[in-house]
Amino acid sequence: MTRSELILDALLTGKPLPLSDIRRMVSKASGKEVRLGDISSLMAKLINPRQYKIAHFIKRNKTPQGYEYSMVPEILNLAPEEVYGLTRKTRKGRFTLEMAVEKIPELAQYLKKAGKAAGKKPAASRKKVPAKKSKATAKAKVIKGKPGRKALPEPLQKADVGDVVAGFLHEMAKMGGLRVNFYLTVRLLKEEKRRKGR
Repeated sequence: MTRSELILDALLTGKPLPLSDIRRMVSKASGKEVRLGDISSLMAKLINPRQYKIAHFIKRNKTPQGYEYSMVPEILNLAPEEVYGLTRKTRKGRFTLEMAVEKIPELAQYLKKAGKAAGKKPAASRKKVPAKKSKATAKAKVIKGKPGRKALPEPLQKADVGDVVAGFLHEMAKMGGLRVNFYLTVRLLKEEKRRKGR
């Protein structure tokens, strides 16, 4: 028998046992002195449902003297070999949870409790608030038909070109002056050309 099976044998007595008593019973059954650290390590695995199915049916209660371990009373109705089978991962001698519940339907209640504990949803994360667009971005308008180009602000759209140029030169004068070379292209109406041509 393996040490895990010897531990289960001790728990199948139906009594709550501290690790020290389990170590003593396993040492006696195996004929060899077993360290408490080894028993503690094996128990940590046996009560982990990700490693062993039998973990669903082992209870651990805290007392002033430390933890005590015991089997749920319904599991005591299974044969020892069937209990051992809940720790086996290969087909040989394996006893599944489905087989255990089929034989002892009352065991299903412990699986439901485990399912509820595992199915708890994590706390809802805070919803991310979309970043507010800057005023400049919000006011910027794209010229229709010309992607990538932005329209002038509303006041400048309505202002006269001469006023805009005058304002620009005034600002430049405040900054100490700026040499600017610019060209003006003036297109005259045909009628004005005709008048000048007469």
